[in-house]
Amino acid sequence: MSQLTVLARWASTLMQLFGQAGCKLALADRDEAGLKQTIKELGLGEDMVSMTVLDITEDAAVEAFVDTVTAKFGRLDIAL
Repeated sequence: MSQLTVLARWASTLMQLFGQAGCKLALADRDEAGLKQTIKELGLGEDMVSMTVLDITEDAAVEAFVDTVTAKFGRLDIAL
């Protein structure tokens, strides 16, 4: 098992725990299909989760993501 696979499983588990605790999730990744699959697996409604296709090497895109998250959810408490 590669380190990336371990990290992906860890992140997925963490998202599930946050979602089950009632946290609103803003997910970002370069892989749109993977994001959609993750959201489907989480089973959360649109009011609890948002999805953004994002390349974190682009500063303007990251700033726009944070602006979108704060507009939808009011604030950003944790970023992983």
